[in-house]
Amino acid sequence: MGRFRDWRILYRIMSIWAITLMLMLRTILFYFLPALERKLVDSKKQELKNIAETRVNLVSEYDPRVKTSEFAPDEAQRRAAKRTAHLRYGKQAYLWISDIEVLSGVTGLSDIAARSNAAVTELRTRSSQHATFGTARG
Repeated sequence: MGRFRDWRILYRIMSIWAITLMLMLRTILFYFLPALERKLVDSKKQELKNIAETRVNLVSEYDPRVKTSEFAPDEAQRRAAKRTAHLRYGKQAYLWISDIEVLSGVTGLSDIAARSNAAVTELRTRSSQHATFGTARG
């Protein structure tokens, strides 16, 4: 290939078109797609946080009622499970909250909390968030 000015007009047009196409593709791949991915991930995180906070708030309403002996712990567990059974992430995904301390007062998981104290401590050292959220297909 010689100098650009010596090329035939068709090759000049095709090379300019190819360079423009590569620049556009590079912009899409390295700017717009990562920005869109960040936006979608942030949106999903916020949605999970809202669902988890809703579930924790619904379950934590039973704790004072158990402490005042309005409900037995078993009755509070049954009511809390029934009240939160239909909360889902998406259409078929289940939601769990891996924070034993929040749920142990209401759901009677204190013995499990004692056994998994090392695991909870390890989770807290890895994460700056108080609760770890996730989904499972069901």
